[in-house]
Amino acid sequence: MNRVRIGLLAGIALLVVRTTVSQETGWLDLTDLHPRERIRAPHGGSAECGGGSGFEPSLETSITLVYLDKTSYSIGEEVTYEVKIENTGKEPIEIPWTPHLGDLEPADSSQSYTYLDAAISLDFTEPNSNRRFSIYSFSYGSSDLAGTTRKLLPGQWIFVRARQKLEA
Repeated sequence: MNRVRIGLLAGIALLVVRTTVSQETGWLDLTDLHPRERIRAPHGGSAECGGGSGFEPSLETSITLVYLDKTSYSIGEEVTYEVKIENTGKEPIEIPWTPHLGDLEPADSSQSYTYLDAAISLDFTEPNSNRRFSIYSFSYGSSDLAGTTRKLLPGQWIFVRARQKLEA
């Protein structure tokens, strides 16, 4: 049975508007392994940003891995983790705040829409080899739909809890 270990927290990608009081503003739970996906593609352009090994967020944020359920995993196991995302800049940040892209679709299929998305990635390496594995969790939001984004003022932070299956 092949085991993999955490290599590093590769990065977090947030498509946000650049956003000093230090305080927690909330928890985003992305542990639902079966999120509701969109039914159709948006007519307006979608906005997205990807992350991965070597990705450096362009915004002034601090991203910290604060919880990991184990220190080693086998392919096929679920990985549960939490990260803290803090706004260390001087401007507010808008964070997508729902795990379900389908929740952003308008009821009228002829109506166009756009959305923001964020991705958190963790990279794993297999001991004594060069094999790498990554898992990603996503959140979505729209400035046009109340409650689907969260604004982080300078010094504020959120926690994000996620779970994905580690697959080859």
